[in-house]
Amino acid sequence: MKLKLIIILLLPYCLIAQQEFRILGTWKTCITKKRSEIKNCSGDAYSVTYTFLEDGTFSRYNSINGKEYINHGTWSYGGKFLVRNNINEKGIPSGEFEIKIKWINEKLFFMKGREGKFGPMYYHGFHKQ
Repeated sequence: MKLKLIIILLLPYCLIAQQEFRILGTWKTCITKKRSEIKNCSGDAYSVTYTFLEDGTFSRYNSINGKEYINHGTWSYGGKFLVRNNINEKGIPSGEFEIKIKWINEKLFFMKGREGKFGPMYYHGFHKQ
């Protein structure tokens, strides 16, 4: 009886650890106006590369008009929400961003959001590399 109770109590923590494990690695993002388009991104459609490490840190790389930008910070994932805490060039955290994500398969998840307060809706597809 005690063993069953322990297993039942620990199961949610094991599932969360398993989910955090699946987000580890390098992901390229693709931004589209339609959810159906995030599966078919290629070439120039990719805009940002994220690398999520096991120690709870991440790096973010993108290039705009030939200028490279690299950011980093900490991350956590609890099953539905990816929480990022960006750290600026001076080492100061700039605040947490909680992002609801949805998995399509083991190599693709997405989030949706607006550009600005009243801007159009966009889908950000994260493709495992």
